[in-house]
Amino acid sequence: MYAQCTICLDEFTPSNSPMSTRCGHLYCVECAAFHFGQERPTCAICRKPQTMSDLIKLFPSYPSDSTSHSPRESLNGLGTIGNAEVDACLEALQADDCPTEQALYRLELYLQLHFCFEESSEGRHVWMSMAAILAQLRIKAKDSDKRILELLKEHHTLKRTMEQREANSVQQIRRQRDERRKRLQDQILQQEEMKAEMHAIEERYYVVQRELAAAREKSEKDREVLTQVNVEMKRWRATAAGYKKKYYASKAQLTSFKKLAQGDIDHSSDESLQIV
Repeated sequence: MYAQCTICLDEFTPSNSPMSTRCGHLYCVECAAFHFGQERPTCAICRKPQTMSDLIKLFPSYPSDSTSHSPRESLNGLGTIGNAEVDACLEALQADDCPTEQALYRLELYLQLHFCFEESSEGRHVWMSMAAILAQLRIKAKDSDKRILELLKEHHTLKRTMEQREANSVQQIRRQRDERRKRLQDQILQQEEMKAEMHAIEERYYVVQRELAAAREKSEKDREVLTQVNVEMKRWRATAAGYKKKYYASKAQLTSFKKLAQGDIDHSSDESLQIV
């Protein structure tokens, strides 16, 4: 009795070769393609994460019957498969973005499964080709690992540089922000001082304006008083001029009276002398 598929429970036959997961559970090709072609596939039995590329295609030995192939034909078939794998690995090796890890795994798997190739010249040729390609892939894998380490180191260096630059940028931005905030505070303080000074100037202006109005009013009053004084002074001057005229007239009259009186005295003296 043959083994069965884990999902559909069909027995494996030479025409329906099984595929195995890393955890050891078997699937037919159709069920494997359907089940592991989904998003985030897992094993149907143990639920361990598996992918289609992780599956191992097995080539079990089936009992011989009338329809089975001869051992030579089986070896030829394995040789054809091995040659195909060698060609695929050569193409992957020559590609710039070759999946080195996957190619290594496939070659190691076929080297383990096709140890029976030693029984034929074709098998030995395929085995030697696989071994040579495996060695080249291992060398390339080491170079790739070295390059990966260099890239990781460069990545870490660039990351530290970017973090340092970002930190410096943040510090510079904070410093500029603090400087702008300080300038803004200084400007606000200057504006407050200017407002206070303007308020003081306005108050002084209103005081001076009131004092000026009072001075003008007093000046108008003084001008009126001065005008009245001038009028009064002119009146007194006119009165004084009248009195002056009267004074001079009185003085002239008095002088005349004195002269007349002097003349009368002299005449009386002469007569007295004549009488004597």
